[in-house]
Amino acid sequence: MICALVMIFCNNVSAQKKPFSLGGKKAGIGIGNFDTYSGIRFNFKDKKVNTINGLNLAVNSGADGATNGISLALFFNADEDINGISFGTMANFGDNRNGLTTSTFAVFCFNNNGISISSCFTFVEKMNGICVSGFLIMGPFGGDDPFISKNTINGIAIAGYAVMAHRINGISIAGYNKIENQYGLSIGLVNKAQKLRGIQMGLINYVGNNPKGLKWLPFLNMHLGK
Repeated sequence: MICALVMIFCNNVSAQKKPFSLGGKKAGIGIGNFDTYSGIRFNFKDKKVNTINGLNLAVNSGADGATNGISLALFFNADEDINGISFGTMANFGDNRNGLTTSTFAVFCFNNNGISISSCFTFVEKMNGICVSGFLIMGPFGGDDPFISKNTINGIAIAGYAVMAHRINGISIAGYNKIENQYGLSIGLVNKAQKLRGIQMGLINYVGNNPKGLKWLPFLNMHLGK
């Protein structure tokens, strides 16, 4: 109830285009569409926002610059760059996420450094850290094969259904692991790697750079050479 009243007030302030600050002009506790602010900031919908330092609460968040601290959005979090903790109920998407990135539905990000958690989908071009998704982890498609995911994961990737990646340096755990180049360990029901330097554990395991007769193996497959 309190949150609803605050958001209604934020909407009214935003509609009047007169942000309110308890403190300084650019710092303190602010309500409205401040383009730059430090402290605690409430807003209905971000427009042409530059830099936020502290706690940013919005229905739809969308800073063009950087948010340093905590960014929470009731629906969509579209801050371009976030250094800290970010959450978007429907989606959390932007260019760079450094820290903890979460969403109850989907995470879309070009570069993610830290921990990423979503209940359904994660689309990331480059991940450094730990990535957990309830259904699917993948990246943009491209190249000769339109069904090959063009992304790189350095660390650990865990998904309920599938992990699809161009390159993984580390560990992938999913029902289906489809990796072009894997250096490390994959665990799943079906593991498929065109080029592997490491170990696969699952019911069905395919290693494209193994000799004929050793490409498809049950339970365990590996390639430890170059």
